[in-house]
Amino acid sequence: MAHHLRRQLANSAILFLNYENCVVEAGEDISSEIRQTAQTLSREMKDVFSRISEHLALAGENPLATIEDLIQHAALKRCPNRISLDALWFFPSSNSIHAIDEISCAIEDLLPASKDQASLQLLSSVLKTHLDHAWCLRRLAVSAGRSPLKTFSDEPY
Repeated sequence: MAHHLRRQLANSAILFLNYENCVVEAGEDISSEIRQTAQTLSREMKDVFSRISEHLALAGENPLATIEDLIQHAALKRCPNRISLDALWFFPSSNSIHAIDEISCAIEDLLPASKDQASLQLLSSVLKTHLDHAWCLRRLAVSAGRSPLKTFSDEPY
């Protein structure tokens, strides 16, 4: 379980950096609503990072390493520079898609045998956040007139 949580800690750090990058790189060229959305997604990933860190610390794990050490163990990749928030959807290795797949598989594998319900609940709540983010990115891509990947339904989870 600790391995899965550390992996999601790293993924949440990458997602935070990617959302922050979208805000910074876009400058004043985007609407305040899109900027606010990016800041909200960034804030939510910072919260996920904090919740996982606290959970690992309570379990006696040392969740924090240098950011460079942490990032190299993430399934997600840093998004290319100068990418807009709606375009982030088209870089699945840089958005929530990999994290969703990882958490879903982890929950499926761990559910029958795990006695650690608190960790499973944490992973489930992180999964919901990622699903919400994926839905949001897809909707942004649609509203920007792009053809989004056909990975998730149009309804939020």
